[in-house]
Amino acid sequence: MARKRILSTLDTSITYDALGLDIAKEDVALAAFGDDHDEPYFVDKLTFDGLYALLADMAPTLVAMEPCSGAHQIAEHIEALGHQVMMISGKHVQAWVKDHCNGQKTDLNDAFAILNLAYDRWLTPIRGKTREECRLLALQASYRQLQGQRTKTLVHVKATLHAWGYPIRTGSFNQKALHELIEANRDLFGDEVAETLHLMINRVRDLDHDIAKVLKLLTEATKRDPRASLLRSIPGFGVLTTSRWCAVMGDIARFESPKQAMAFIGLVPNNRITGHHTETSSGREARGQGKMSKRGDKMLRSLCILGAASLCLMVRNNRLPDCPFVAGIKERLASPRPWVKVLVYVAAKLVRIATALLKYGETFSFKKAGISKAVLKQWELEQAKAA
Repeated sequence: MARKRILSTLDTSITYDALGLDIAKEDVALAAFGDDHDEPYFVDKLTFDGLYALLADMAPTLVAMEPCSGAHQIAEHIEALGHQVMMISGKHVQAWVKDHCNGQKTDLNDAFAILNLAYDRWLTPIRGKTREECRLLALQASYRQLQGQRTKTLVHVKATLHAWGYPIRTGSFNQKALHELIEANRDLFGDEVAETLHLMINRVRDLDHDIAKVLKLLTEATKRDPRASLLRSIPGFGVLTTSRWCAVMGDIARFESPKQAMAFIGLVPNNRITGHHTETSSGREARGQGKMSKRGDKMLRSLCILGAASLCLMVRNNRLPDCPFVAGIKERLASPRPWVKVLVYVAAKLVRIATALLKYGETFSFKKAGISKAVLKQWELEQAKAA
């Protein structure tokens, strides 16, 4: 690339075709193309106040950026100024810099990469999050943080007791009994270690209280979404899965089919075909379909699989009514397929059901689950004639 034309600011009297922003913590690097699409303009270390003032004086244009921390709030501010915002994955930016800038990663090169990728009509942009979705994501992050702290504290207490000859079996954590155990062996532990263990056990109790409180707040925030009542009716969809779906999936109408929603979450197999040959020669892989793609939101995919595991246990223990949906899961469980593959199948089934419920605005029904819409319509017509 030729020598960069770095300016202190942009001339707002010129109409710009697009802008690329590389966002840092305290400033922004900017690259822009004019209508002539000739040489790019660059502005380095532009403050956020300076950016908003600049955009306020400019004609409406396309502003591209990466979905980094705080990007959704910045995008909301930019859209309020009348501009169109486009989110581009950092993976595409990294690949563009490697190919076109000899791998020289700088803020200006990143901004220039984002600017050029904005013109790629085959590129799928990332959907920006609404303010309510950002709130759900923040609550979920706090919940996971507290859960992680509890697990680490619990493991530390058990490891310390095990080191002193008092192993605690897995899954057991009776706080009263542990306090009594420590007091009974205070001479062995010493006052300092005993007091520290008491402190750590009390910390677990406090974390349990905080986790329950955050989960309650997350439940209340999720209920404000009109999709929540439909999703919660699905067996295997709890508060965490429902809130993650509401925060990540967006409008279900943007998916042309349930399979697209499954692919968005990463519950479809990868296609690996080259030279009309595949890497293996058995089963699905013989048709070029390999392991699960694992694309998209990792947390939502994990929650869907955990929900599928819960549903499979309910089916195995005969806790659900007989219907085609349950019969299909029983058939999978009885097959010689590996447990993990059964879980992925059931998770994908739950995603298809969730997509259908949101599309038609209906709650889950065991009588209708597992039956195609055409068959249901024919059945309803027959019922109407019989009446």
